[in-house]
Amino acid sequence: MSIKHRGVCQTPDGRYYIKYRPGRNPLEPTRTSEYFGRGSDALLRAAARYEELHDRRKRHDPAGITFADLANRYIEAKVHDLSRSDADAWYWKMRSIIFPAIGNLEVARLDHDRLDEYRAKRTRDGVKQVTIHRELSYIRAILNWGVRRRLIGSSPMAGYQMPRKDSQIVRPISDDEFERILQHAAPHVRRAMLVAANTGLRPGAVELLTLTWDAFDERAKVLRVTSARKGGLDSREVPLLDSFVELLKKWRDEDGGSGYIVHWHGRRIKTSLKTAWKAAKKRAGVQGRVRPYSIRHRFVTRLLDAGADLKSVSEIVGHKDVNMTIKVYQESSSQSKRKTIELLGESFPLSEPKKW
Repeated sequence: MSIKHRGVCQTPDGRYYIKYRPGRNPLEPTRTSEYFGRGSDALLRAAARYEELHDRRKRHDPAGITFADLANRYIEAKVHDLSRSDADAWYWKMRSIIFPAIGNLEVARLDHDRLDEYRAKRTRDGVKQVTIHRELSYIRAILNWGVRRRLIGSSPMAGYQMPRKDSQIVRPISDDEFERILQHAAPHVRRAMLVAANTGLRPGAVELLTLTWDAFDERAKVLRVTSARKGGLDSREVPLLDSFVELLKKWRDEDGGSGYIVHWHGRRIKTSLKTAWKAAKKRAGVQGRVRPYSIRHRFVTRLLDAGADLKSVSEIVGHKDVNMTIKVYQESSSQSKRKTIELLGESFPLSEPKKW
């Protein structure tokens, strides 16, 4: 390996590449190297790319800094404190949603009216207020960081009234809806549904979609899960029914014993099941607000209705304490309420007292 230009390296077979620390490439914050091929043209491209990544700060005028510039500097400073999944989620949210809307705006022009326009468009797109609140929180965190680093004089979000979070509780999916969607789902969605129904895992990129066969302990009859960063347990073991253990063994044999439990033709599903879920839901003729997360709610609700110990349920689903479980699943079913009332038995009089 020999150095041909400042910052440019060469592999033994002649390919030029550059290396940099995580966060230096704002579009792919976890990436640390890029390859450009062989020849003088590849060398020039590698050198230009190195200068672009390492001298970017010198080209920006802090007085006219755009929101995208500020956000990229923010992730450069924060990337070492983030997990790979958190960094990927940040990148996706910025690239797909926030940058197209306000990324090219100078921070000085990002006033309350602009933020109201952003909020109104997201509402028209059918996005929940709790999601819009989270996105605005990202924007506010970046602006506040810019003030602390003296990259901008003040935050244009100062005094901005954030939207109220939705108070609507996600209802559990009914048995009929579950069976209908299961029959019309693609194979990878069907697997995801059955795993979530038997374990209560969060059906997203961190828990369910990163689950590999190494997490399945056939002898102990458990799945070892790395929990999503929701303020709960960092990891947990989820006990499995014998019938589900047999199903997992069947799937494992089909997959050759390695890889992801829920996958798309052997490849990892990196983001979510939303598109395939909507398609299966449409084919099944299921309407209303029924999401993959509704299966997790079904799991918890059925356990609580059956009289399961609240602390055990809380630990299985990855909550740090029972108060979190009570807060999230505060909507008790009519069956659960009726069972509670029936505990009174005949301890109260069944007729009015005689009048004096």
